[in-house]
Amino acid sequence: MEDVVPGVFLEALRQVFGETGIRLDRVEPGRESRSNGPVEQVIASVGVTGEVRCNLMLCADNGSADGILRGMTAGLALPADRLGEFPRAAMGEIANQVAGRAVTLLAAFGRRCDITPPTVVTADRVDSLLPGPAAVWTVCGAFGVLRLIAAQERRKSS
Repeated sequence: MEDVVPGVFLEALRQVFGETGIRLDRVEPGRESRSNGPVEQVIASVGVTGEVRCNLMLCADNGSADGILRGMTAGLALPADRLGEFPRAAMGEIANQVAGRAVTLLAAFGRRCDITPPTVVTADRVDSLLPGPAAVWTVCGAFGVLRLIAAQERRKSS
């Protein structure tokens, strides 16, 4: 992945979580793994297009997605019959905010980019969804554990 790009995504996540009131306790660089990664439940992905082409993915188990939802809503009581869909929507929204912030930070480095709408899926593993080489971080907080993945798209040969 290019020089400044991976750090931009991590900084964007820190800024958005800070503004949302979701506390981060620990951030650890992870290893890109196509076979031994933790099992994921909720995966939110936003594409970055333009001068930087990659996918931002936020991956969490159901409990951590619930924790992110509680952080985003400041503990607001939600109707029990709709609770199942809200954590997925929260993951999509937070991924959208992080990608949008990353694009703004990339613009400060002279990189013109846009983002695609978020996609949220439920999957056992994220490995098969990665478009190419990835920078990975494990992010821990009161919400639980989240993996931040910035995966560069492979260049198409002509």
